[in-house]
Amino acid sequence: MFKRYNDVSFLLSTLDMSEMPGFITTLFEELQEEKLWYVWNHLAFRDEDFEPFKNRVKENPQPGKSKKVKIEQEELEGINVANQILGWEGAADGTI
Repeated sequence: MFKRYNDVSFLLSTLDMSEMPGFITTLFEELQEEKLWYVWNHLAFRDEDFEPFKNRVKENPQPGKSKKVKIEQEELEGINVANQILGWEGAADGTI
């Protein structure tokens, strides 16, 4: 919100408290669409327009945490391989 509006307090002061949930929902939806646009715009090989891409992502979202866990597991496996090569025991679990 700060990157769009110079004075956020003025913007919020123009809203009635009954309008706040709708404002926050709309703001969230717009931010999500901007993020999707950014991702779609930076895809190397775009095989579909933005609207079908957006609908596909919204219908079948991929959870980000599972990617993070997978990356962490791969990092741990790499550390274990490096430790085996160097002959170190217990380095991956922090017990050197």
